[in-house]
Amino acid sequence: MAKRKRIGIVFDDFGGLWTGGTYYILNLIKALKLLPQETLPELVIFSNQENEFKMIEETGYPFLLRCYNIEKFKIEPAYTFLERIINKGSRILFKKNLIDKRPDRSDLLFLFPILDPLFHKLPGLPHYHPYFLERIPKVYWIPDFQEHYLPQFFNQVDIDYRKSFQKKISQEKTTIVFSSKDAENDFKKFYPGSVAKTFVLNFAVSHPDYHHIDWQNIKDKYDLNKPYFFSPNQFWKHKNQIVILEAIKLLQPDNDDILIVFSGKETDLRNPDYINFLKDFIRENKLEKNVRFLGFIDRLEQLQIMENSIAVVQPSLFEGWSTVVEDAKAMNKYVIASDLNVHQEQLQQNRSFFKRNSPSELARVLNSLVENRPKINAINYNSNQKKFAEDLMRLLKENNV
Repeated sequence: MAKRKRIGIVFDDFGGLWTGGTYYILNLIKALKLLPQETLPELVIFSNQENEFKMIEETGYPFLLRCYNIEKFKIEPAYTFLERIINKGSRILFKKNLIDKRPDRSDLLFLFPILDPLFHKLPGLPHYHPYFLERIPKVYWIPDFQEHYLPQFFNQVDIDYRKSFQKKISQEKTTIVFSSKDAENDFKKFYPGSVAKTFVLNFAVSHPDYHHIDWQNIKDKYDLNKPYFFSPNQFWKHKNQIVILEAIKLLQPDNDDILIVFSGKETDLRNPDYINFLKDFIRENKLEKNVRFLGFIDRLEQLQIMENSIAVVQPSLFEGWSTVVEDAKAMNKYVIASDLNVHQEQLQQNRSFFKRNSPSELARVLNSLVENRPKINAINYNSNQKKFAEDLMRLLKENNV
């Protein structure tokens, strides 16, 4: 029997700051389970926290191998006294260690996804030790190029760092994965002389069973006492929740019953006052009865709330490939999305678009769906999940070096 291929998977939620990254890896592993077992690769997980390893194990993937803790690569692996003596002699004689406990380059076909190292330079978070990077082939992932289009949401040091990294890997004979054709086009526009191979991997989601959660209890818990729209996003400024609030303001007082429900972590490291700005806007415009902030809620509850909404609102000013949109597609929900190219690439049906900075356009769409609930064209989302897995296997095949 042929030896099973082996790849490394980096699973890091950056200290809980990026929920989308966590979902990306979990959905990737769940999608692989749809393929025949004889074709599946072995996965070696690189992570930081015990609970992260547990999340991976709970996917039930049948070929999980040993796990490395990323933080351990900040120091040299432990050697016994005898091993240190042997290595000292071998360095004198052969200019290298005879005993090397670092991960062997031949052990893994590649490590994925390697993101812009900026994420690993944040205060208090681990970053990869050079040994960890230099010995294992890498497949990079650039979700999007937000810093090129919305520089006002970044400081100049961050922008320069990201761009220098992108330029560096564009000059290497490596593989860079993008979640959308839109992001791949941006890369080719910004780095026309690139020698790197590009690969588009549209991710799809796999939902846990959430229908056993009692809907009436959730309604009572969060005071969802009338039909509502749902916008689940982290409260980062580029997620553009303000345009929804401005749209609701325009609908008042004629449509007093309209309700928008938000969920997500209320933290933006780049714009720490953003959530207070939103709440001040609500208070100043007397929109309290039209808005619910649920915070970061249980995933099963979030899915129940999405399924029972009129529609999902995705107002972002920039996206790579929206997990929120994929969640909605997976349950055949209608989506009201900003007019980003990537949203139009991602949403082929069951959707309405509005100009991303136009509260009046969004208000018109919201009002029309309150009066006439959206008609849904059923899609077979299983095909999206399987394509995600098949494309990942194609990535593996193309990087079987």
